[in-house]
Amino acid sequence: MKDTADPQTAQEVRAFSKKYSETFNKHDASAQAALFTEDAVFVTPEGMVLGRQAIEKQYADIFQQLHPTNHIRTVDQRCMEGWRMELYSKKPGRSFAN
Repeated sequence: MKDTADPQTAQEVRAFSKKYSETFNKHDASAQAALFTEDAVFVTPEGMVLGRQAIEKQYADIFQQLHPTNHIRTVDQRCMEGWRMELYSKKPGRSFAN
């Protein structure tokens, strides 16, 4: 396994993460879903969400019910090597993992 991700890939992952956080914090379900492919499978604690249209509805429901704000998606070296990416809330005691 490489010690570091290639710089271009690292930049692309960081740019995606920034866009994800921006659209999430704006509660923009359509823009959030646009980050996924048309046939994406989004795995949540409640189960799988299949396809971009269903993913958009999932985010719309989340934004309507929870009104999340100030979420930050962090990216570290492990993520870029295929480990994981996590989404954190600035609210104490709230953490969401992908």
